[in-house]
Amino acid sequence: MRGKQSLGYLIATAMVLALPANLAAQDNPLSQQDPDPLAALSDQAMAVYNDQGTEAAEPLFRALAQEARRLLGPDDPDTILATSNHAFMLLSLNRFAEAEPLYAEVEMRSRAVMGDKDPGTLQALNDHALVLEKLGRHSEAEPLYREAFEGRIEVLGDRDPATILSLNNYALILMTRGRYAEAEPLMAKALQLHREVHGSNHADTLLVLNNYAYLLSLLGRPKEAEPLLVEAVEASRTLFGPRHVQTLKVMGTLGDVLRQNGKVQEAFAVAGQVLELSTELLGREDPFTLVSVNNYATLMSALGLASKAEPVLAKAITISRRVNGDKHPDTLRLINNYASVLSALDKQEEATDQYELVLRLRREVQGERHPETINAINNYGQQLVSRGRLAEAKAFLLEAYSLARDVLGERHPSTLLQANNYAGLLRATDHPREAVEIYRKVLPISREVQGDLHPDTLRLMSNLAFALEDIGEYPEAAQLYIDVLQGRRKIFGDMHPDTLDSFVAYAELLEQIGQPEKAEGYLLDSLNLRRKLQGDRHPATLNHAANLASLYLTSTDTPEKALASAQLVAAGTRVRDEALGGTAEGDAQLARDRNSRTYNFQLLADASWSAAQAGHNDTDNLRAKAFAALQEVL
Repeated sequence: MRGKQSLGYLIATAMVLALPANLAAQDNPLSQQDPDPLAALSDQAMAVYNDQGTEAAEPLFRALAQEARRLLGPDDPDTILATSNHAFMLLSLNRFAEAEPLYAEVEMRSRAVMGDKDPGTLQALNDHALVLEKLGRHSEAEPLYREAFEGRIEVLGDRDPATILSLNNYALILMTRGRYAEAEPLMAKALQLHREVHGSNHADTLLVLNNYAYLLSLLGRPKEAEPLLVEAVEASRTLFGPRHVQTLKVMGTLGDVLRQNGKVQEAFAVAGQVLELSTELLGREDPFTLVSVNNYATLMSALGLASKAEPVLAKAITISRRVNGDKHPDTLRLINNYASVLSALDKQEEATDQYELVLRLRREVQGERHPETINAINNYGQQLVSRGRLAEAKAFLLEAYSLARDVLGERHPSTLLQANNYAGLLRATDHPREAVEIYRKVLPISREVQGDLHPDTLRLMSNLAFALEDIGEYPEAAQLYIDVLQGRRKIFGDMHPDTLDSFVAYAELLEQIGQPEKAEGYLLDSLNLRRKLQGDRHPATLNHAANLASLYLTSTDTPEKALASAQLVAAGTRVRDEALGGTAEGDAQLARDRNSRTYNFQLLADASWSAAQAGHNDTDNLRAKAFAALQEVL
């Protein structure tokens, strides 16, 4: 399984104090300075900001900073303040690249003029770190957040609101850099202090509660996170209102945790609400809206709606590249999930290219040991498996599994995912007993950590059943297949690809142990559902139909029933051949598919001949079709 990436909504609080503290500082100190034009311009900028908002006020704050620099000099404290306020306007408008050099200047001049430990300097460090984080420059942001936090503890004490916010922000950047274990005690301390200083229903407390719950989910503890987020959503609705951005962010994190806990339908409903309201309130190009799009489309795909998710993600990637940049983590998450959707739609060449791009950029930007880089290694390896490049894939999947155990620990959901995938490769390369050993090791952990009905637990159970079937352990495999099928029907319903795969897997085992009549019922009913869900040309539909045709031909007394399914398989194979032909990559894929293509047309030949032998009305035509199918094979 490839790791789809959604983002719980980390709520940065770096600027909570910045605008009120800066713009209102000393009752607007610029208005107290000579010459009068600065005071007039300052009052005008504040009035427009209060009446018309940030976009209308930004040019005035720009002019104010320029005039202060000209009249007072760049190192005057009021010039530094004016520059900071202009930078905040740009940051609020998501114009991060324009804001960053201004914040860098504010930091530099604050250090020089006021000293490293002045509260204004510490605020400047915090603000500069925030815009660097927005630009994806996390390694530069981390030391600034740490310095601001340590300085505020020394100057203000550990219970000052600014110190607590800095503690939250430092923990957040550690989370972003994948250092979850380091972040957890810091975030827990921040939450404790917020509750003690502000109370449980204070706005800042709810923001930190959201962040702590998301951190728990990253640590593989989503069950602990869910009740915290339910509490946070209710409190946010009361405090902010149901249509407030902060409420939406907490709802978004809840949706992500619901998904991790296997409550996919509930998560999809929450994600839909968040996307609708974020688009309405913030616009389609806001970074928060783009995260909402990513999460919603990911859940669409998880519910078997990949064809609908594809254009949604493609559009979001274009916007994110323009707003955030090509290397920003949010952009890479979108591309990762887009690749997953392309693969689900059998657009394998495009999917491989996208997975490779994400892996290259993750290694460049975040380093080899970052959890999202580990996920990218896994995803690329899994894509190589789907392309039949097993020898190459083994190195990537083993690397991902080893890194996950080392960085995240044996019980983390991501480590369980890597174990599942590496064991699957062992099975595909004729090492089923080694695969069984790994599956038996990690399945109890997944049951304990994620629950019996979590999609990842069910996937591990299914894969263990496959491996047990490989080594002839049929009774245990059969019970696992039944458990998985029942679990998937419960959480997904019958019209879902994973549920339909379970029908097929159980039917194949029934055939193997000599119960073809029972197998026929499972395959026939589920094939009809598959055709409705994914269409007659989808590879999963063709494989499904081939299984049914093979059952009729080899295990029943009515081989002529195979004809309809075999004709469906042959027609789909021809369409796929036409779609792939004409390019070097497509021809290479056709060469890899040669054995399956031969099998498909052999099915048609056998089914046509069996129908002719059974006295079908069109005997001569059927025999001709049988010979034609054999010629296609040859």
